[in-house]
Amino acid sequence: MSKHSIYIAVGFVSSLLAGCASQPSTADLMRAHADEAQARVELRKQFAADWDRGSELLRDGEKRIRKGEKQVDSAERALEEGREQVARGNREIEEGRRLLEESERQFKEHFPGHALSSGS
Repeated sequence: MSKHSIYIAVGFVSSLLAGCASQPSTADLMRAHADEAQARVELRKQFAADWDRGSELLRDGEKRIRKGEKQVDSAERALEEGREQVARGNREIEEGRRLLEESERQFKEHFPGHALSSGS
């Protein structure tokens, strides 16, 4: 039961309890009607406020999803570029080592008496 329904019920019960002692007066009936009308007004205001809040949440949520999807797409592209860089780096290292080894092997083959170390 919502708080607005409680207001209506309290107003109605108050009117009935006042009537237990004697018949409710016209003023009592007017107050009960006013309380009930006020409770309906408050309930309608709450519905409108909830609607506004719901609309705002939907709008904000949709914006957040679009922004998040763009970030995910960007991150996926960056990840793919990063993987390509790592793969290219590994290929360059492999080719560089192969060239170093081949150069050293050929030097030793063509100049057998010369040392490649800078120690002495």
